[in-house]
Amino acid sequence: MDLMKRKYSGRMLFIFMMLFFLRFVEEFAIANAIDTMGLMTCAGGFFILLIYLRFINKSLDEVGLLFMPRKVKKGFLMAIILNVIPTAIVYLSEYLVLKAQSQSVNFTVYYDNVSRAFSEVGASAYIGWMAAGIFVSAIHAVFYEMTFRGVILTLGTKAYPFRTANFIQALLYTIWFFVPVARVALFNLGTYGAGRIIRLAVFMLIYEMLVALKLGMLHKSSGSVWICLFDHFAFSFVTDSLHIQQSVGGMTFTDNSLYTRLIAYQVISFVIAVVYSVIKNKKTKNKILNS
Repeated sequence: MDLMKRKYSGRMLFIFMMLFFLRFVEEFAIANAIDTMGLMTCAGGFFILLIYLRFINKSLDEVGLLFMPRKVKKGFLMAIILNVIPTAIVYLSEYLVLKAQSQSVNFTVYYDNVSRAFSEVGASAYIGWMAAGIFVSAIHAVFYEMTFRGVILTLGTKAYPFRTANFIQALLYTIWFFVPVARVALFNLGTYGAGRIIRLAVFMLIYEMLVALKLGMLHKSSGSVWICLFDHFAFSFVTDSLHIQQSVGGMTFTDNSLYTRLIAYQVISFVIAVVYSVIKNKKTKNKILNS
């Protein structure tokens, strides 16, 4: 590996390790007692990223946040497509399948926990929780996209071919989300059981890799992180807020097919992203040939 590759690879891993340390501290020292929703790491992470950008004398353009109305608008519109289609297909399909099995099925909207549903907390508290969901989803989207598709992927592409760099950022992104799984395994093994934790780990491996590879591909095709940011916000808020409850034998099970639904959602979104990338790449090649 030449000097430039070592330089950018080192920066990429250094940034990740600093942020990962914050993540580790929050999850193991704080989150086991208080549900911080990852916001402490985001707050510290924003500070680290801004110091890094200042250190290398770069603006937010370096991480793909080009404040160009055209890119922002296109990113927003494409994110709508990336999420409306999977939402319609996956939720409607699950609903119809469960109804065909003669089960009692309801679409319900609440943020993260059924105890925060409208019927449980009333109008004012319900609005407050939904507003909190929007806020948390927005903070997470900005932080994760600036970090992984912005700084880490940008540094990675300076050291490796895009496919290699995209795989590296996706791997680091997946490792990031294994921290809470490790916390649950260490502190709540007796409550959850080994089988449930193993299923959670397998799900996280597939789901987070799929999400990260898709977002990296979208970043390359669009030339900015706006599409990634809007997409991240949309799928986080939709999947955290829109649920399917099913009743069997008089007992209600909340989101019994949650993991399957999330994987299906991202598989469909990934396919749409591939089509989008192919079209964008063809347009780029045609522009080069005609110039």
